[in-house]
Amino acid sequence: MFWGQLGRENKQKGFEPNHFVDISDPTRLAHVLWPSFLHRAQASLRYMESHLKYYRAHGQLAGVEWAAGYMVL
Repeated sequence: MFWGQLGRENKQKGFEPNHFVDISDPTRLAHVLWPSFLHRAQASLRYMESHLKYYRAHGQLAGVEWAAGYMVL
């Protein structure tokens, strides 16, 4: 199983998620975003916005509001 990494989309050529985990519930979304807040260097608003954009794009592929995408072989 492989997962997408925000900011590495260009280096992850061939990463086409085929399994999605719905994280639309606010508690699930917070659980995914929380580790970034623990590291002060990553807690900027722009950084969080890029995360939300990334998970929203996966959500659109999955037909939900927010999703984490994985490639299951």
